[in-house]
Amino acid sequence: MERFSEDVTLLQALREYLTEYGVVESKVVDGKQDVVEKVADYFDYSETIGTIPSHRTLALFRGRREEMLNVVLRLETEEEKPK
Repeated sequence: MERFSEDVTLLQALREYLTEYGVVESKVVDGKQDVVEKVADYFDYSETIGTIPSHRTLALFRGRREEMLNVVLRLETEEEKPK
């Protein structure tokens, strides 16, 4: 892992790939729908990494830290998995 983490070319390629194909998704934690209004916009939210503004990222991280949101990163190239 250390060898990969020091490969500048690989890291740049990964950043570019994530920016193009990465999608941040969030869902409300079960039982928190009525309790939280400040993150209500993110109860069922999805946006590509390349277009998400920093203030929205901070709101998602705050909701996750306060255990109101489940936030995941997936790739558009991934097949949808059955739920």
